[in-house]
Amino acid sequence: MLKKNNNITMHIRLGDVLCNNKWAHKQPLSLDKIITFIKTKFKNEQIHIYTFLHFGGGPNCRKKSLEYINELKKLRNASLHTAGNADENFLEMINSKIHIAGTGGYSDLINMTRKKMNLETLYIP
Repeated sequence: MLKKNNNITMHIRLGDVLCNNKWAHKQPLSLDKIITFIKTKFKNEQIHIYTFLHFGGGPNCRKKSLEYINELKKLRNASLHTAGNADENFLEMINSKIHIAGTGGYSDLINMTRKKMNLETLYIP
């Protein structure tokens, strides 16, 4: 299953983290920073963005998450993956050509695994 691919991937945690949930220790990256980074660095390349919606914070968290996703959908070169198997998505991200680091524990695990595999991970400043 550890098969390299030529994708550029990114993981973004949404949902409860957007509502300043007391259990969420990291906020997602600024939407403006993500959009600027992708438009500047990868204007002609397809970006596969994986996100999982943690709706534990109520309807306001869901609304904020969907607004965030709708802004990402406006990027002509972004392919959003909002459902699926977390294990399969993990394999896609750790085996991609380039991964753009997100925030949160799942993203940390992806980044650490890629580091051990000597694969390129970019961090948005």
